[in-house]
Amino acid sequence: MDDAAVHSLPDDPRLLKTLLIEHHERIAQLQEQTQRIELENQQIKLEIERIESLRSHQIAELELDKLRLQQQLMVAMKKLYGPRADRLARTGRHGPDAAGLCEGAGSPPGRSG
Repeated sequence: MDDAAVHSLPDDPRLLKTLLIEHHERIAQLQEQTQRIELENQQIKLEIERIESLRSHQIAELELDKLRLQQQLMVAMKKLYGPRADRLARTGRHGPDAAGLCEGAGSPPGRSG
């Protein structure tokens, strides 16, 4: 302790005990508050991990759905275009848009239906 702190302390032992008790109570309160905050931080971290896991799972599901849709598109193109569908797939073209697929589903392009 510095000299100013020592000179500001009361000389009465009862008053010193009271100050000491108050000081210890304040320390206990701060420790309890620190523990509560640490517990809340742990809970928040667990919630973040849960959300990230859920997000990763949803992304994986969406990627799987995308692959299924691409496969369905390839099957539809194969039915619609026959062997030309393979050439279109190799060149990276996916043929007409979905509306075009629906409109021309009854007859392949180049043929009047």
